[in-house]
Amino acid sequence: MSIRQTLEIMFDAYGRGDLETTYSYFDEGVVHKAYEDNKSLALGANLIGLEALRKRVDTIGGLIAFESYVPQVIITEGDRAAAIIKVSAVHHQTGQRFDTTISHFYVFKDGKVTELIEFFDSALVQVIVGA
Repeated sequence: MSIRQTLEIMFDAYGRGDLETTYSYFDEGVVHKAYEDNKSLALGANLIGLEALRKRVDTIGGLIAFESYVPQVIITEGDRAAAIIKVSAVHHQTGQRFDTTISHFYVFKDGKVTELIEFFDSALVQVIVGA
């Protein structure tokens, strides 16, 4: 299976809330770097390991519900890929809806994601979820 096909499966699964399928494509030692301007955000910072990634995704799921999570662009080259993802979500506590775009950069080895670098609008996250 190509990296593009793997990402398409991952995005579809994540968008449907099928996290186990999504996680099955991550290496146990995955490095996740979430870049943001405000270092006080709970959703930023770097972490190592699939279990840490699971905890971060659980934190996100506790704050917001995705209404859509759709890749607009996927570019692959060798063992690397980049994606631009359009997101619509609602904050659980306030019911406030919002749209944003996030960027992902991946490194794959043996069909698994070993590194995920993510960029998102931290100012919007701060305003919506305060995390």
